[in-house]
Amino acid sequence: ATDPVWFAGVRIYPNAAKRQALVTVSLGNATGQPGRGVLKASARCLTTPKGAAPAPLSVPVQWSATGGEVTFVYELGPTAPLWDEFNPALHELTLEIPGATAPHRATFGLREIEVADKQLALNGRKIFLRGTLECCIFPLHGYPPTDLAAWKRILSVARAHGLNHLRFHSWCPPEAAFLAADEMGFYFQVECSAWSSQFNKGGLVDQWLYEESERIVAANGNHPS
Repeated sequence: ATDPVWFAGVRIYPNAAKRQALVTVSLGNATGQPGRGVLKASARCLTTPKGAAPAPLSVPVQWSATGGEVTFVYELGPTAPLWDEFNPALHELTLEIPGATAPHRATFGLREIEVADKQLALNGRKIFLRGTLECCIFPLHGYPPTDLAAWKRILSVARAHGLNHLRFHSWCPPEAAFLAADEMGFYFQVECSAWSSQFNKGGLVDQWLYEESERIVAANGNHPS
């Protein structure tokens, strides 16, 4: 259930160097009538809550009879902390629109991945992924856990062995896994749920895989992990 006008999707693209985030908001509209209003955005750092919060932002928006989209840049300030395995600083963005009974909240981290001298670099520092496979093997229950505590335990075991990375072989973990990794500074490699010899042959599986990858990014792309 949603409000007649609601947040259909929020994507946050961090710019670590400039300490800012490009935010794209998709609005849904079930009223059948176009409308307009002011979108209010505010952010705070969850890991250093005593620091100075960036100034809130008001953005004029309008939507058609079916919905709309608005994009804006949110300045987090020159002292906003970055996210990595050594300092997993998290930020929370709160969005409000007229008519919505509850604000929309999204958590993200300031981090950028690039290639430097043929090595992966995070926020300008070269990193080495020390990882293992996570093949969705949970024999006690037959399904992966969906609670935060269980995934913190799994990642703690991996970290105790000197790891900082998990590859989810041919599957995407539940949201609780991303939340745990965000807090603990763990890196994830996520894959679509397919291991097929029919891939890349022009069949329906190709279309499904690309569409599923877009759905995975839409659902989990704001997680810094």
